[in-house]
Amino acid sequence: MGRSEDSDENSTDERKRKYSKEVDEEHAFSRSKKVDEEHAFSRSKKVARSPIKVQKKVEDNIEAMKNMMETMQLTMEALAKEMKEMRKEQKEFKQQFNEIREDNEKLSMENSELKKRIVVLDDRLERLENEKRWNNVVIQGLTIDGYNQEEIKTKVKQFIENELQVKVKTERVTKLGERTYLMQMESAADKSKVMQNKSKLKGREGDKVFINDDLSKQDRDIQKIIRTRAHQERKDGKRIKIGFRKLYLGEEEWKWDKNEQKLILTKGNKAQKN
Repeated sequence: MGRSEDSDENSTDERKRKYSKEVDEEHAFSRSKKVDEEHAFSRSKKVARSPIKVQKKVEDNIEAMKNMMETMQLTMEALAKEMKEMRKEQKEFKQQFNEIREDNEKLSMENSELKKRIVVLDDRLERLENEKRWNNVVIQGLTIDGYNQEEIKTKVKQFIENELQVKVKTERVTKLGERTYLMQMESAADKSKVMQNKSKLKGREGDKVFINDDLSKQDRDIQKIIRTRAHQERKDGKRIKIGFRKLYLGEEEWKWDKNEQKLILTKGNKAQKN
């Protein structure tokens, strides 16, 4: 009996151990399966999420590129508009420049014509002034007391007749300075008589008296230049004769050129300008 009871107990314990082992193995298998399922599910979720992220990134990149293209498009449109405005401004500037150039050309032509008219008017005015002075002479160095017009006229006329031995018809004599007088004669012929005989005053005793043409200030300045040149040439031993805007040096004739404002050789051996 004792052994039978021990054998049963052992058999029971064996079955318990065996059952416990089977339970443990089943639990272990269940846990392992669960872990595998969870791991598989986790991998499945990761695999499922990856295409979404890639797609989103692609969409973001596409959106960024789209924004960049839109920005570039706006920039290009702005540049095109600016270039168009610049071309328009350039065209307007060119048109204005051409108009200004045309106006300048017109003004230049008008100015040229105006200068020509001024030259013509100056010549005409000078000619009129010279015509007024044509019959006049200026006497310098003659002493006449007082300012009575008739008395001065009489004494000047007597001086001309006595010293130059010519008779002329005198319209008026005006005292210009202490010893300077303007003598106005009736004709160019009377003046010519006076000028042709004024050389007789060189041998006159007493104060030196000079008779010259009645010149404008411009002509007086020109004659002064001519006399200065004549004085220098005379020092060099040349034969000198002074005329109105003329200088004779031996066989050479020099005339005053109005445009160049100097004496120009018109006759002689050397055709040159001075």
